[in-house]
Amino acid sequence: MLPSLPLAPSPLIQGFLIFGAVQSLFFAMLFGVQKRRRAADVIMALWLMLLAFHIGTFYLVGSGWLVSSHWQAVQVSFLLVHGPFLWAYVRQQILPAGFWGRKDWLHFLPYMLVLAGVAMMEMEGRVLFLRGLALMGMISGFAYIVAAWQLLRRHQQEVPNRYSFIEQVSLEWLRRLVIGLLLLWSGGTVLGFASRFLAVDLPLTELFVFVPLFIFYLGYHGIRQEVIPGKIAGAPPDFSVSRQSEKTGRYQKSGLQTEQMERISQRLRDGMGEGKWFLNSTLSLQEVATMTKLPPHHITQALNEHLGLSFHDFVNQYRVAEFQRRVALPQNRHFSLLSIALDCGFNSKSSFNRIFKQATGLTPSAFVKMLSGSASGSHRDGTSQPEG
Repeated sequence: MLPSLPLAPSPLIQGFLIFGAVQSLFFAMLFGVQKRRRAADVIMALWLMLLAFHIGTFYLVGSGWLVSSHWQAVQVSFLLVHGPFLWAYVRQQILPAGFWGRKDWLHFLPYMLVLAGVAMMEMEGRVLFLRGLALMGMISGFAYIVAAWQLLRRHQQEVPNRYSFIEQVSLEWLRRLVIGLLLLWSGGTVLGFASRFLAVDLPLTELFVFVPLFIFYLGYHGIRQEVIPGKIAGAPPDFSVSRQSEKTGRYQKSGLQTEQMERISQRLRDGMGEGKWFLNSTLSLQEVATMTKLPPHHITQALNEHLGLSFHDFVNQYRVAEFQRRVALPQNRHFSLLSIALDCGFNSKSSFNRIFKQATGLTPSAFVKMLSGSASGSHRDGTSQPEG
């Protein structure tokens, strides 16, 4: 995030620091005034405010405005807090609402203990203490970045078994954020180590140019992130299905028999065929479990083992079939392909194109041309068609 021990920043770097601190406060304010009140947003707002304070103290110490060694120790101690905030935010996005408890705040206990120790200790001349604190902060950061990565990886593996849509729930932006933070943290660690322990003169402060970019990316995507629908209240996601999916006996502990799986599969087919559940663009496993009064893991097992499909593929095959039926109707010729797709339960142009191509081997426009001939294809020129 920021180097462990402050160096005197150039005027240009000072500008980046000030801009980054102002950005942090601005986005924290945006999170604070939102009507929605989610634990993830509260965590993000607190993180952004601490980021602003971290950047501010770094600037003031490095510029000579704060000369006390205690302030230098306070600045270094912030390295202990960014990792837990990243992990807490990722975890709260993935887990059901209300799954954050009092014990989870213990992850911030090392930071609080260090602050208390700094307040009581005489800090003059304690260079080794500061370097040890910086090293501890770097190790903590790496550990929490890896933990956040593991949560995201398992979540993304489980998405096809829990949702009929991908884009809004995959948290791909958070995955990219974790990768970027890992690179930034690694760069700061390597340069800081070389500068402090090997006496190598390196442009350590040049890393500051990435701080405003990191904060903008964090705040912008955090504001746009909607609540992931279909979370199963009161329990964390079951990642075991994803880990077991590569094994032959993945449901060995399940008592579900073949006949039961067939009945469940038929109940799902009836719901899709007669009830048109797939027209709900945000249909999730939890919603289907509620409608059928079946345990979610029984639905997943029936789909995976009996039909050989994920929940995502099962639902979207009905959407593709419905699109093929509707697009062939003469009365729908004045509608764009995208509008028909959205009416069939797809929720974006990109997901429609991708899923349709995977299911049929053709782009939507190529399918229409094959279906109606080149004259029908040219008739649709000028309409808002999904690209193949």
